[in-house]
Amino acid sequence: MPDTLRRTLSLWCSGVFLLVGCGGPLEERPPAAAEPVDTLEGALCAGLSVTSLSLQGASSYEGVMAASGNWAVSTSANAVRMEYYVDGSLRSHETRTGPSGTWYFSAGGIACGAHRLEVRAYAMVIDSQNNSTVCVDGARSFSQSVSEACIPLASVSCGTALPFAQCVGSASGGAGTLTPFWQQEIDGIPFVWQQGSSWTRKLVCHAPSPGMPTHQVRLRFKVRDSAGTESAVASSATYVCGTDGWIL
Repeated sequence: MPDTLRRTLSLWCSGVFLLVGCGGPLEERPPAAAEPVDTLEGALCAGLSVTSLSLQGASSYEGVMAASGNWAVSTSANAVRMEYYVDGSLRSHETRTGPSGTWYFSAGGIACGAHRLEVRAYAMVIDSQNNSTVCVDGARSFSQSVSEACIPLASVSCGTALPFAQCVGSASGGAGTLTPFWQQEIDGIPFVWQQGSSWTRKLVCHAPSPGMPTHQVRLRFKVRDSAGTESAVASSATYVCGTDGWIL
């Protein structure tokens, strides 16, 4: 090849625009940077909020707490995320769709005493592909004290010293002061409950009726606390009363 042509080709291949044709490396341009996720979520959530969150009622009974209320979100939001906390611990959460509606909460295993129920609500956007975005800004929450009654426990024990049996009632739990109640039962027929200040009671052996040489007698015992909650009824053993007193 003539020297003149070789030099011309060499200069031509050193040009910027013919690097590919001459076997030079390709210079790749970096792709356009994707928009950060938090920026996208921020754009979706701009101006969105929970506009109202209310409580209709809350209570706890026999270890189950239940509550309900209403919620609403601002225009362009189409759902809400609800979170339910009991004494600071998240018990459940749910997504409810629409611009407004009613929320419900229920949880078991609630111990007796006072508890703190907290409800939190976050506006959401759910698109046509079912992708959801939770908007942390603009959330609402409230807390409410809910009490589970502490049912008192009662028990009774009786001695069989003649001529009467001495019974002692005891109880624990409940709220405030406990008031004892006694009821005597003869041959399966209960007498009226009697409120008393004493935690002891004599089980009296009544004289048998003609044609009925013995009676079966027992005492029933319960307590009521200051909140009006009553214990289950505790019963003594059944004693047999004869003409000469107790038949042990």
